[in-house]
Amino acid sequence: MIDKDSKYFSLSGDIPVGGPSTWHIIDWDQRRVVSVTMDGEQDDENLAIELFSRHSDRLSPDIHRIYLSPSGEINSTYTDSKNDPTCCVHYPSLPDACLPEGVLTIRRDKLEELERLGPDADLIAYSPCIEG
Repeated sequence: MIDKDSKYFSLSGDIPVGGPSTWHIIDWDQRRVVSVTMDGEQDDENLAIELFSRHSDRLSPDIHRIYLSPSGEINSTYTDSKNDPTCCVHYPSLPDACLPEGVLTIRRDKLEELERLGPDADLIAYSPCIEG
């Protein structure tokens, strides 16, 4: 599990004069971005991260934007995928990867994720099948 201090990060925010403020928060454990909107002008992401962290493990994976009340409760959620800011991991095809000669590869579907160690770093296991 990614430690609490490293689990969330904000790439950017939108702080119009008078509010509301929106911060785009990455949840490295769930590998997604959720835009957190709050009333008022929030000059930095700390409050948005603190309030989002209370809800992140209970939010549906389809939710990519939440609007929070001043007390931190969720007023509304948004699931329209055309506005989802989450980026996907790029996995090039094997021929496009340009691997040096002699390098062996393993299919991703043969790996088991054991733990998320940090952003883009997982502890995995590979149990090769004995084919006869």
